[in-house]
Amino acid sequence: MGTVYGTNATIVNAAGPPGSFVNAGQWGGKVRVMTDTYEAASLAAGSVIRVAQIPKDAIVLGLSNYQTDDLGTSTMSIKVGVAANDDLFDGYTAQTTAKKWLDAIDGIHWKASDDVWVIMTTAVATATGTIKSEIVYAVE
Repeated sequence: MGTVYGTNATIVNAAGPPGSFVNAGQWGGKVRVMTDTYEAASLAAGSVIRVAQIPKDAIVLGLSNYQTDDLGTSTMSIKVGVAANDDLFDGYTAQTTAKKWLDAIDGIHWKASDDVWVIMTTAVATATGTIKSEIVYAVE
């Protein structure tokens, strides 16, 4: 067996002190969390809910959505992304079970090239109920 290095660890190992040539959000960055709640009341399919503004150069570390209700229908779905790619973090996922966490794994380690809103887009049917979100990201 040998010792191997991840991509950024290889850069740091070759360059010297941590963060020498690695983006600060990827090595020694400051972690930030943005949480939000939206109370949907017959929210139409195709509606966009803005839940967090991620600053330029931030790197998304994790994203979760939580619903305290079943959102009122067996076919209601939500996708999560940004305006330029509205399913960056998660494509349409049925939101039919109360108290369901949706942990998005797509788009993790995505770097914002500009200040950008994280959005949730509803589909198929109207939504009624509480939707919560948590976005974790790193900055310098």
